[in-house]
Amino acid sequence: YPVAPASMDVDMHMICAMYGITDKFTAMIMLPYYFKSMTMVMRDGTRFTTYSDGLGDLQISGLYSLYRSNMHQLVFNGGLSVPTGSIDVRDDTPSAPNSKLGYTMQLGSGTADLLPALTYMGKWDRVHWGTQVSGAIRLDENSNDYRLGNRYRLTGWGGYQIYGGII
Repeated sequence: YPVAPASMDVDMHMICAMYGITDKFTAMIMLPYYFKSMTMVMRDGTRFTTYSDGLGDLQISGLYSLYRSNMHQLVFNGGLSVPTGSIDVRDDTPSAPNSKLGYTMQLGSGTADLLPALTYMGKWDRVHWGTQVSGAIRLDENSNDYRLGNRYRLTGWGGYQIYGGII
């Protein structure tokens, strides 16, 4: 390959608003702002860095508590991503000024995406744990005639509360 990525940094600031409509249902809206940089290496060893920053895709979702007890909770999150982030970000490179940057440096997907998730959380005394399965299901091609692949994630966590009193 004539150019290969060496490293990438992404900083994201999320503006988020949530409103509890009922004890079981919460509406949420989130808008990210990204700062991205990618260092690339050319075949001859030359390094250069490209940059992009701006608003990402708007996410609108609802969280619904399917089950809740003193020790367990199961929550469904149904959401939609609205394509507000740019898919036409450009920067100067050694090969050309004002080059269109690669997919990972773009700020949005360019498509409306379904964002389903199911989260389980548990606790016992001072021990807490949980797991989440989530996805991003792309609904169509964007205006540049491509579609990012669907994304599926499985995450888990655990914790122990060290201090049990009220500060």
